[in-house]
Amino acid sequence: MPTHENGVPDQPTPESNRATGDNPGPPVPQPELPRWASKSKSATPFSDERMAAYIGPRWESSYRRKLSPFFAEPAFSVSWNWAAFLVGPLWFFYRKLYLAFLGFFVASESLSSYLLMGFDRTRMGSGTWLMSSEGRPVLIIVSGLTFAIHLAAGGTANWLLFRKARVASLVATIEQLPEDVAISRLKQRGGVNVLPIVLLVLLQVAAAFLAASASSR
Repeated sequence: MPTHENGVPDQPTPESNRATGDNPGPPVPQPELPRWASKSKSATPFSDERMAAYIGPRWESSYRRKLSPFFAEPAFSVSWNWAAFLVGPLWFFYRKLYLAFLGFFVASESLSSYLLMGFDRTRMGSGTWLMSSEGRPVLIIVSGLTFAIHLAAGGTANWLLFRKARVASLVATIEQLPEDVAISRLKQRGGVNVLPIVLLVLLQVAAAFLAASASSR
């Protein structure tokens, strides 16, 4: 150990201590993250309990398998949902995916108006006219458009449902809600609409009946 001229040993400086590893010194305090940037430790955004709360009773029997590819890669990829394919845009309303329902509805109406431009709409409700040589192109156009809309619904339904559930769960995580409160909120935001679907179907049936009655006069 080096000494002064009077024989007193030199005291190591803090820098030399840190260099030799004898005394690393006090730890440097880390900056505190804001509340919104810290993750909740109560549950992950994709826990079974949270997803079951949002999806509903069919999580275990059906949607765990349908949504599992998106947990590893949340980017869009085509999957298949038979219920959405058979029901069409109404499935999105049933699953509280209101923006998707509105998008499919507007797209269907816009394409229908464009493709049927030039046809006499007052005669389209008549079954005999649709089967005639004049109405057969309308029947083909309407059938093709309906199939395309239902095909798009079946191919995008699972991803759109996963995306909505993921956003709802991430919001609950960012807000650092107690887990029981988060589960309750996910149940409210998710699940299904039953009564509005029944009313919507009844309105469509009534509209079709009125259209058929008007065309038969």
